[in-house]
Amino acid sequence: MNIGDKVRFTHGKEQGIIRRKIDERTFEVEIEDGFLIPILKNEIVLVSSEEGNKFNPTTKPASEEAPISPTDGVFIAFDPFNDRIYSLVILNDTNHNILFTINEKSLVDYKGILSGTLKARSFVKISEYKLNDFETWPELYVQWLTFSQGKAQYQAPLEKKLKFSPASFHKSKRHSKLLNRSAFLFQIDKDAIKIEPSKIMEQIEEHQSPAAIIEISKPTSEVDLHIDKLIKDHQALQPQEMLYIQINHFEKSLENALASGMENIVFIHGTGNGTLKNEIHKKLAKNKMIKFFKDAQKEKFGYGATLVQLS
Repeated sequence: MNIGDKVRFTHGKEQGIIRRKIDERTFEVEIEDGFLIPILKNEIVLVSSEEGNKFNPTTKPASEEAPISPTDGVFIAFDPFNDRIYSLVILNDTNHNILFTINEKSLVDYKGILSGTLKARSFVKISEYKLNDFETWPELYVQWLTFSQGKAQYQAPLEKKLKFSPASFHKSKRHSKLLNRSAFLFQIDKDAIKIEPSKIMEQIEEHQSPAAIIEISKPTSEVDLHIDKLIKDHQALQPQEMLYIQINHFEKSLENALASGMENIVFIHGTGNGTLKNEIHKKLAKNKMIKFFKDAQKEKFGYGATLVQLS
């Protein structure tokens, strides 16, 4: 099997294209909804060239075209640049101009990525994200004001927080008239929250008060990341969804361990095909607050756990 081959899963209905060779036993396969899934070589088979025609994303039958997006709204869109990179775009499909700010939420604070004015019926590219890194895409925090020349009904400033999950993301694909192509669209003005200046000032004063106390939930010294320990009824989840849940639990536990002053912590990730372990190690390697990390007690965990030294 080679990169680009069309394959079918032997233990499921999924079909897709081989995008990357992870190791001698494992491939990364892009399934029809655009997600990349690690899978063992012996769990996929090649399909014929005739069957493979349906995998070509540019030759979908008219009946399978993405539905048309609603108009008159403000949208965050992920516009596929290719099969691996998505452009993050804000669309103003309304009759008024907007003044906006967009931030990414990190572990401890927010990082501004773009601000500006967006005219009516226009859009602007914000950033780019790799589909391979979907489980680590940040939470987005958008705020905006509306402006119309002449007489217009007053609209309060608005805000919206967005966190993306595999289960809901692929269902959001629509054809955008503004972009003139299909993209993954999220309307943000439909359920937006009004910004109340008085409450903002209260939050600022509370944050600045020396009496304000933030409670940290200190994790146990050993955190088990096996999916059956984190969620019930996990059998219905796709591998990418399980990985997202596991990584999210890992990040929260690590953040709380650092905040609570723990000296070290063990993450039990199992062996499997190594995907979860590799993702954890990549994140630990980038964290400047980590002293070092290594395989935990091999006599107890084998190669299925990682010890993280925090201080």
